Amino acid sequence: MAERKRMLLQGNEAVVEGAIAAGMRFFAGYPITPSTEIAEGCARRLPQVGGRFIQMEDEISSMAAVIGASTTGTKSMTATSGPGFSLKQENIGYAALAEIPCVWSMYRDRVLPRDFLHRRPRETTCRQDGEHME
Repeated sequence: MAERKRMLLQGNEAVVEGAIAAGMRFFAGYPITPSTEIAEGCARRLPQVGGRFIQMEDEISSMAAVIGASTTGTKSMTATSGPGFSLKQENIGYAALAEIPCVWSMYRDRVLPRDFLHRRPRETTCRQDGEHME
């Protein structure tokens, strides 16, 4: 049996390593906290495995680049935060209708609603479609 390599990683580092292990070879992203660590990890690791990293000018173009790369058969992804995910919606809708496979990592770090008033617990852990996330 092959010997397994153990690694101690933070969450965003694990996302990068897992994506590369799954065959991801293209990343396009816009640095937005807290997902910037994923972009930094991809910028460092992708050249080591023959992949490509592009820092885009905004969230919309990063999703468009991922769609374009995916149409060539390249496993590609992007990463964003909650507000960035909202900006990607038009391109995500296009990819869904055209049945173009895409991966995005969305990181939510909000504990309270944006107005910081105390409300019901977990109010901000809702997906775009309104389903409750556990």
